[in-house]
Amino acid sequence: MPDPDDGTRPHPASGAAVSYAPYASCTPYDSWRTSHPTHWEVRGLHWHAYSWRGDGKRLGDAAARRSAAEDIVPFASRDWLLKDARLIRASPGTPEEALTWLREHFDAIAPTMRPARQRTFLRDEVRFGTALYTLRCGTDLSWGFWLANGSYQALSLIAVDSRQCPLHPPAPRRTGNATSHTGSSAPAASQSVKQVFHGLL
Repeated sequence: MPDPDDGTRPHPASGAAVSYAPYASCTPYDSWRTSHPTHWEVRGLHWHAYSWRGDGKRLGDAAARRSAAEDIVPFASRDWLLKDARLIRASPGTPEEALTWLREHFDAIAPTMRPARQRTFLRDEVRFGTALYTLRCGTDLSWGFWLANGSYQALSLIAVDSRQCPLHPPAPRRTGNATSHTGSSAPAASQSVKQVFHGLL
C-alpha cells in the first residue's frame, strides 16, 4: 500500500475490499475522471477570480476578514462578492478558462511554497482534474498555500449567475432583425454592485 502522504490511493482488484481510512469520506472517488457535468452551463454561470497574498498573521484578524472594505481573504468564500470590484483579477467564462487561471497562479507560487510538499502531496492529474470537475458542477473553488517568510496565498474562483451579474451582463443574442438579451437586463446604474451581489450569496 502506498504512503498516505504521496497523494495516491490503491485501486483494488475486482471484488476486493480495501480499507483506507484517510479517503473514507471521498466517495465516489473517481467520478471526476469520467463525469463531465454541465451544471455551470445550465445555470448560466461564469466565475470571478480573486487572489490575495499577505502576512499569514493577518489571517487571525477576524474583524478585517469579516469586513467588505478590506482586501484580505474573507472567512466565507462568497463574501468576496461583497468587496470592491477592483479585486476581481479575471472573469473566466468557462470551467476550462477558470482552471487555466488557477493553474497559472499555482505554478507561479509553487517554487515559494513552504513546506514544499504542499505542491507535491497531490499529483497534478488529481489536483487539477478534481478542480475542473468542481468548476463544471458550478461550485466555488478556494485554495490557500503557505509561502516563504510566513506569507499566505489565497486563490478563489466564485461562481456568479451571468444573468444577474452587474459587471458582466450576458452578451446580446440576435433573433431575426431584433436584438434581445439572454436572462435579465443589467441592473440600473443607481443600484450598487454590492447590493446586487448580496442577493447572490
